[in-house]
Amino acid sequence: MNNNLKSLLSVKQVAVTNNINVGAGKDFNYYLKPPTVNGYTPIGVIGYDLVGDWDAWVNIVSCYYNSSNGLLYIKGHNFGTGTCIALANVFVLYKKN
Repeated sequence: MNNNLKSLLSVKQVAVTNNINVGAGKDFNYYLKPPTVNGYTPIGVIGYDLVGDWDAWVNIVSCYYNSSNGLLYIKGHNFGTGTCIALANVFVLYKKN
């Protein structure tokens, strides 16, 4: 089998979702445990987005996987004047064991 195809078959992307509810002018920090995927280990975050309705300017300043404690970190700030209620989607890359 071609090495590129083997590489593609050895990784998997999983979407992790979490509700974000943060007041106006507030920081937010969320710590999430990524789901267990049998035969795979999480290795990093490859992307994220926010979905929802809010009257605010919301900024995610960092989103990463910490392998030392096995948690996903989502940190940011609501710069707006209204409450942010949104769904954060974090796309985690898993590598086959």
